[in-house]
Amino acid sequence: MRAHLSTRWLGLGWAALAGAVLWWQVLPHTDTVSVSFPGYWLVARELLSGTPAISLYDPAYLLPRFEAHGFPGDRMFGPPTLALTLAPLAWLPHDTAREAWLIGVLWPLLMASLAWLLWPLRAGGLLLGAAIAMSQPVAANMAVGQTYPLMLALHCMALSGWRRGHAGWSAVGLSPMLALRGWYGLLPAAGWVLRGRPAGLLAAVAGTLVIIAATMPVLGVASWWHFLTVQVPSAGGDAAMVLAYQTWRSFSLHLGTHHPTFSPDPPLPGLGTAMWLGGSLLLGAVSLWAARRAGAREAAFGLWVALSLLLAPVAEDHHMLLTAIPMAILWRQGARAPVLLAGLLLWPAWAYDQPALIGGWRSILGYPRLAGVLVLWAASARACRALP
Repeated sequence: MRAHLSTRWLGLGWAALAGAVLWWQVLPHTDTVSVSFPGYWLVARELLSGTPAISLYDPAYLLPRFEAHGFPGDRMFGPPTLALTLAPLAWLPHDTAREAWLIGVLWPLLMASLAWLLWPLRAGGLLLGAAIAMSQPVAANMAVGQTYPLMLALHCMALSGWRRGHAGWSAVGLSPMLALRGWYGLLPAAGWVLRGRPAGLLAAVAGTLVIIAATMPVLGVASWWHFLTVQVPSAGGDAAMVLAYQTWRSFSLHLGTHHPTFSPDPPLPGLGTAMWLGGSLLLGAVSLWAARRAGAREAAFGLWVALSLLLAPVAEDHHMLLTAIPMAILWRQGARAPVLLAGLLLWPAWAYDQPALIGGWRSILGYPRLAGVLVLWAASARACRALP
């Protein structure tokens, strides 16, 4: 009876949390015009009206259409398949589509993902879920209508397959990630090779190719060629060192590369690229060394998610929602201190993107999100090596 009551009260607690998230994190943003969501909605409408997908990468074509609707933005960023994300809602007016997206898609996916990850932890999991759900990364996703609650749900599907050793089920989550966001599905998919199951990577790649082939009649070859030859090589560009982009690349270039606007007084001039490449190799090597011992354990999956965030071309507040994966895994394994430390750096709405932190050594203080992800990465690597 006690267990039954405990489960009932736990369910009531999650329901109350879902209501609080809806009230404070979702509803205030349903009638705003922001970045991100208007672009997804507009490019989906353009595609469905017969516009060639390659035109969506051309500011000269798309900018007048953004301006006609009063939206910020001028072209599409990301793989062509990303333009189809809002296709089921593109026939609706912008305001109605935004409400449907936030309330009917992002909110339930967020709460379902957190509940699936943290339900076994009972009251502790509910408290951790509340901290994540009421954090700035969630608020940022809802404010701009970003896709990362969907990405979190796909990560949960991939983690479910990872737990059970089911490569096909893991590919159900990894393949859409590779098709929609590319980078964020790559390392977890490659992790299957390290655990001795290359079928996991092959299944993810095969699923991605199926998605690309199925959408090719709408998207065409030219859009993919442009994305692979123009967008991927130039990802981030000079703007990569903006403080809003909390990645290892941004940190390294900010400290070691002069830029008149983004880094006018780098403390380590001339070392930016060396720091970026050398640090990336070191992070990758340590991750490989740690994950080799973890095998099929969850800690390795959390490690790949954390490494994906560290080495991403760009990572803003809304990207940080994906840290819920390594947080949940570490919390389940009893590593509470690093989760709470990372949470202090990741959850609040820090005002780190400001002129006072642009130059000199003080710019280190402008990377709290990066520090939080580094804590989770290091704790995940340690958890991998500590496993028997």
